[in-house]
Amino acid sequence: MLGIALSILAGAGFGATAVIVRLSVQHMRPITVTLVSIVAGAVMTLAAASAIDGRGMVGVAAAALPWFLAAGLLNFPAGRLLNFTGVSLAGVSRASLIVGATPLFALVLAVVLGGESVNATTIAGTLAIIGGLALVLSQQ
Repeated sequence: MLGIALSILAGAGFGATAVIVRLSVQHMRPITVTLVSIVAGAVMTLAAASAIDGRGMVGVAAAALPWFLAAGLLNFPAGRLLNFTGVSLAGVSRASLIVGATPLFALVLAVVLGGESVNATTIAGTLAIIGGLALVLSQQ
């Protein structure tokens, strides 16, 4: 139950961020907003991680490090810049719904790279995401 509650809070945070980004890109370019976001996020994350488990921050297994680096590059500079530019050009509601297709991409990568399997419920959810994307993208 805690996992569900934390996921809902994360969703609320992402939703609020999209609106804040939209307000920010009215005064700054998306790349500037991305840079400010990354720096602020890094400071907050470092402070929180140090307070929670300072010694654990240096305990990353060498085999996991390339995966963390790839995730960091895709998520933070590339993902945020693309997301913030999308919000700037398409607006919060459209861009956020499209970014909300993340589970679709995660599913494909989990099966291909992670060896995970899918079931009927997962396939139905994936089809619902594709249908929702089609609806959003069909409106000009």
